[in-house]
Amino acid sequence: MVTQTAQERHYPFGLVNHQRGYLPYFEPQGLALIMVAKTIRTLFHTGQPQPPLLTITGVTPYSDMNALLRVIRLLYHEGIPFAISTTSVDVNTKLPAFERFSAVLRAAEKRNGIIFLRTPIETGIQRLRGRTLQRVLRTEVTALSQHNVFPVGLSSPGRWNQTLRTQTAGLSLASTNLLLPTRPPLN
Repeated sequence: MVTQTAQERHYPFGLVNHQRGYLPYFEPQGLALIMVAKTIRTLFHTGQPQPPLLTITGVTPYSDMNALLRVIRLLYHEGIPFAISTTSVDVNTKLPAFERFSAVLRAAEKRNGIIFLRTPIETGIQRLRGRTLQRVLRTEVTALSQHNVFPVGLSSPGRWNQTLRTQTAGLSLASTNLLLPTRPPLN
């Protein structure tokens, strides 16, 4: 196939004019998200783009640690930057299962992975409030650090950034927050 025009024109996805950026639309996934990030980098003069970060979600102390370890080794071998968003526990941290869980997270950190501690999952029945949420998160971070696992920040559903309660009680505890896609709440 051959183009019918003699001169093919290229148009930018977004425009930056002085200190204003313009986007035709925003789609928070796929190629559109990459193009939005490129336009924002241009707007704020941030230089080189960061490579995409593969984030492994849904990791818990009850996950298949052997499978996770295989994925970690593969990502490291292929040079793919990755993060693990993991829930933890604030009790039973002296059990062998928690020791194994911590060892796999340490293996990820040794292979250039970074760890985000996932905020507790709230259900229609169980909702952690203010000080209770802070206590749980601090206890989980302390337990992980006692096992030489050092989360770089918190991960949570994007909706956590939309309410003052979860911002102040949860997200304010970390300087780095990874906002995950928001799923409908469990009832």
